[in-house]
Amino acid sequence: MNETCFILPSMNKKEKLILQKLEPYHKSKFNLDISISRIDRSGFGVFTNELIPKGSLIDMYYGKYVKGLYGGDYYFRIDDMIGIDALDSPRCYMAFLNDSNYRPVSKRGLKKFKEHTFTNNCRFEVDKVNKTVSIYSIVDIYPGNELFISYGSEYW
Repeated sequence: MNETCFILPSMNKKEKLILQKLEPYHKSKFNLDISISRIDRSGFGVFTNELIPKGSLIDMYYGKYVKGLYGGDYYFRIDDMIGIDALDSPRCYMAFLNDSNYRPVSKRGLKKFKEHTFTNNCRFEVDKVNKTVSIYSIVDIYPGNELFISYGSEYW
């Protein structure tokens, strides 16, 4: 069997302490890790240590259910009545997914950052009846790759 060798982006001591305080967790059947995202200035990202076949359920978006239109960086709106807020610790891995469409912008325009060619390889599936959010792979995701997902046009 030919194994692929890969290296996750390294974290400094401060980043490791921040991540430790967030107590990240997942319930995925896949072997996942969190490290510094390969997208410049986007914080942490989720990486796979094994092949995730196309169409696989990776995990669910977990957090506190919040009624009404709330908002926030880790809030996922299910409908106009309820959403999931994953801000608090422990924080689910799926809250660390980045959108490959991210480009850091300031009032003066595009900041200097490393351009990338990553594309989203996951999708959200919302079940409004059961009030759940699932994350599925849309392509085969190979070991060492970061998981990316579209936040939707409303986010940007």
